[in-house]
Amino acid sequence: MSRVDLFGNEEKITLYIVGNGFDLHHDIPSRYSDFQNYLNANHHAYLAGQIEIFYPSIVNSPEYKWGDLENALGEIDFKATYAECNSDVEIDYDHMMRSAAILEDNPQQILAEALDELHALFEEWVHSIDISSEKDNALYNFNTEGLFLNFNYTETLEELYSVPRSAITYIHGRRGRDEELILGHCVEIDPANAYLEENAIYEDDGYKGIIEVANAQRKNVDEIIASHKKFWEAITTVNRVIVYGHSLSEVDIPYFHMIFHSIAENAEWHFGCHTKKDKEKASSLISQLGINEERCYCFNF
Repeated sequence: MSRVDLFGNEEKITLYIVGNGFDLHHDIPSRYSDFQNYLNANHHAYLAGQIEIFYPSIVNSPEYKWGDLENALGEIDFKATYAECNSDVEIDYDHMMRSAAILEDNPQQILAEALDELHALFEEWVHSIDISSEKDNALYNFNTEGLFLNFNYTETLEELYSVPRSAITYIHGRRGRDEELILGHCVEIDPANAYLEENAIYEDDGYKGIIEVANAQRKNVDEIIASHKKFWEAITTVNRVIVYGHSLSEVDIPYFHMIFHSIAENAEWHFGCHTKKDKEKASSLISQLGINEERCYCFNF
């Protein structure tokens, strides 16, 4: 993959793919860690603590705390969740069947309620994000006359760059509209993982209930793709793709497959790379999609 500083060809029909790194580039506080700070600052520290117990990968290290909420939501620790949700249950040994039913049902109910609250507060936080900033006139190859696929919920493109609303597809929803913002993972946990030889039946069933709730957090990517049929039809003549600030995480790879198969076969791909890891992810995506490496470039972003 070549590195370029300037790539002319303004006659090309361009699709701009915009991820959270675009907002971060403009110093907009839109990291998942900013969401964590919002929870703690608004008296929801208990919920944040629950989520960290249920999804321990969210706290890999202090440096990356809450760094990738979506991927973490696909990695629930159902044993830790079961123990946490039943920590206050007092077993009545004279009525063991009743206690077993509580131990079985509690985790599913508590987890579902916690995740419902998390989603509601996530939307509340997204609507509170301050996007006031200055546009970057030196932004690599940016042209407001292209088509835009925006993975962000914010209207930064519209407000800072005056990109027409009609040119932007908000694939996961846009704040300020009467629609649900999409947040989720791409993992399907096998319910068979709930069955352990040493468990009582009510424990196995409790674990299974947890997994059912966790699996319900998956993005229905096929449904999202199907609901944007007009967009896929609109990009068939695109012969250049420029990616700004997208993490290229596994949860969003199906969209890139759809883009690759919708646009012109000889299209150029330009990836904004901030770190060595960004370049490695871009190279991995190029390999997965089967893009001709001679038509792929990276730029500093």
